[in-house]
Amino acid sequence: MPKFRLTENELRGLSAYLSAQNAKAFAPYKLDARVVAVWSKNPELISQGELRFRQMFCSTCHSLAVIRAGETKLIGGDIGPELTKVGSKVNPDWLITWLRDPQGYLPHTRMPRYGWSDEDLFKVTQYITTKLTDSDLLTNVPQLGQPTEDEIQLGRRLFLEKGCASCHVIEGLNPQKDFGPDLSAIGGKNASDLEFGAAKIPHNLVAYIQAKLQDPVSGRAVAQPPYQPPGRPASQYSAK
Repeated sequence: MPKFRLTENELRGLSAYLSAQNAKAFAPYKLDARVVAVWSKNPELISQGELRFRQMFCSTCHSLAVIRAGETKLIGGDIGPELTKVGSKVNPDWLITWLRDPQGYLPHTRMPRYGWSDEDLFKVTQYITTKLTDSDLLTNVPQLGQPTEDEIQLGRRLFLEKGCASCHVIEGLNPQKDFGPDLSAIGGKNASDLEFGAAKIPHNLVAYIQAKLQDPVSGRAVAQPPYQPPGRPASQYSAK
């Protein structure tokens, strides 16, 4: 996830737009009450949940932050989202339903459907919501209140301009292709073709590329025009 250096108004706008996206309604899956009753009293519930989590090779697709030799490192795959703090972000009922049938909630997900038993679901969910958490996660999050229509529209425009749809899916928005510029002939560009903006660097290609790699927005002297997907009028994405 890139660091976009958003202003406070932009943060509010994107937050408003994303929070206005209604979650898909789902019927929570009800675990067998006998399973819950037995395992709720078992002192090995969490350790057994972690064991099942590892046995199902969840870290093949998902990474977790671990401390090794005094350093925090991510281990695991990057096909799915990192799960280090996911227990502080999800509702247990939703998590059980998701693990049991991911495609039932999100048809295009790459998450496989495993043959979880109710015992598996309860143990793994308890492990995730107990151990993969961060009690300080929302400590400094401001209370923004109900979003306004202007904030929602600003957020939608920013979602498109910043290329969010290149990595994230929202129903009704087509995934963006070839969002970045074609670099096939970048080595043959003249300095006069490059946008150095206010960056205090030598005006040559090598210095330009180095600056862009270190800080992608370093060459911006003024606000850049919004991204315009091919075949769509620019007026659709102009600021209001």
